[in-house]
Formats: sequence, structure tokens, C-alpha cells
Amino acid sequence: MFRLLVLAGLLLSALADAAEQAPRWSTKDEYLACLKAQASIQARKASLQAQDLELKGRAAKFQAAEADLDEQVKRHPPATKKELESYNQAVAARNASAAALNSASVSLQQASAALNKQILETNAQCGSILVLPEDARAAEEAFRNRSGEQ
Repeated sequence: MFRLLVLAGLLLSALADAAEQAPRWSTKDEYLACLKAQASIQARKASLQAQDLELKGRAAKFQAAEADLDEQVKRHPPATKKELESYNQAVAARNASAAALNSASVSLQQASAALNKQILETNAQCGSILVLPEDARAAEEAFRNRSGEQ
């Protein structure tokens, strides 16, 4: 008898847990917010990809200039005071360029981290929502209309 009561209690507990985890239907506005968040993610992603491509181009130019300066110094090391001053100016310019490149790289990494955070938050909020078909159509139409206006 006791075993039967324990089993019945476990069954009721499992049913209560299942009832608590029953899916909740999202509203049109909640779905629309998810559509907007996804569009924002896509726009930020495209912008970061463009920035990354530009940064890689700058890095390639920097490396080419670095190699060129090294080659010039190997062929003709600075011997006079004027050549040494010119070399020091070139090194200072190179260092400033490297600092700017590093700063841009750090900025891009921070923006990428912020995008990743936004993606995780959006996935957590929107990844498992359930929307009635009529609400989904209405939200998608509203999204298209707002997207077309901008």
C-alpha cells in the first residue's frame, strides 16, 4: 500500500512538472520583437564582416610596409644622422600604424563579443517560442511593412 502511494505521488509530481513545462503560445508582438532582433543581428553581423574585411586589408598593407622597411634597412642601413632620423620617423609612423591597427582589432573583438551576447539572448528568448499561424503572418507582414519604410 505504501509503495502504491509513493508511486502515485511520483506520478502526480511528474504530471505537475509536465504541466508546468507545457508550451506557452507567444503573441504577435513577441514574435515581431524576435523578427526585429534577428534583423538587427543580421545587420550587425554584416557590418562586422565588412569591418573585419577592411581590418584584414589594413593588416596586409601594414605587413607589406613592414617588410619593405626591413628590406630597405638591410640593403642600406642608416649611416648618416639624416638617414637615422628618417629611419626613426619611419619606425615612429609604423608604431603609430600598429597601435591604430591593434586598437581597431580590439574594438572589432568587443563588437563581436557584444553581437555574440545579443545572439545568445535572442536565441534564449526566441529560440523556442510557439506562434499561432495567423499571429505569425500578421507579425511578418508588420515586419515587412516597417522594413520597407526604413
